[in-house]
Formats: sequence, C-alpha cells, structure tokens
Amino acid sequence: MRVASEFFSDHCAHCASHVTELDAVINSFLELRDKLLELRDKVAPIRARAHAAMAAAANELTWAGPDAQGRFALEARLNAVGDRLRALDAGHIEVDPDRKVTDWYRDVETEIAEIRDAVPRSAH
Repeated sequence: MRVASEFFSDHCAHCASHVTELDAVINSFLELRDKLLELRDKVAPIRARAHAAMAAAANELTWAGPDAQGRFALEARLNAVGDRLRALDAGHIEVDPDRKVTDWYRDVETEIAEIRDAVPRSAH
C-alpha cells in the first residue's frame, strides 16, 4: 500500500508542475474563441450584403434578357464571384498577414457591384 501511495504522490507532484502550462493553454483557447466570435459578428453584415448583391445581380442579368450585350461574360464573372463567395462562406481564405477575412468579403462585394454596373439597362 505504501508503494502505491508514494507512486501517486510522486505522480501528483509531477502533474502539479503542468497545471500552469495547462492554464496558459486554456487561456489561449479562450482568447481564440473570443476572437472567432468577434470575427463572426464583423463578417455577418458584409456577408449578408454580398449574398444580397449576388442575388440582385443574378436577377438583373435575367431581366436584361438573352440578347443583352456582354451578358455571357457577365454571367461567367458572376459565377466566378459566386464560387469565391461560397469558398469564403466555407472558411477557405488565402492567408495573408496584411489582409483580414472582412477584406476578402469586401473584394467580393466590390466585384459584384462592378458586374451590376456593367449590366445593360433597357428603357422599358
């Protein structure tokens, strides 16, 4: 019995030295969690605008009709932007220390705006 108690006593003493390290790791995870929640809140409105603009651009291309000048090139560009938007939504981003996730969404939003500006408007 004494051998077991000495073993567990030594084991506990050894583990106690790791409590500080474990505490630091837990704090790092908590900070990461807070940053991810903050990022989600920052991205949500930009993401919503990009999706709304995407739907509007698709509708505008549809209304422009099949004979609209440059329609197919605009559809191709819009499809490519849609692929980028879906990739962003899935969490696939290019890691760049000078750019934020919100920057990637803003790039998509800007490109959609450029496509919408290029959609021919009829004078119905």
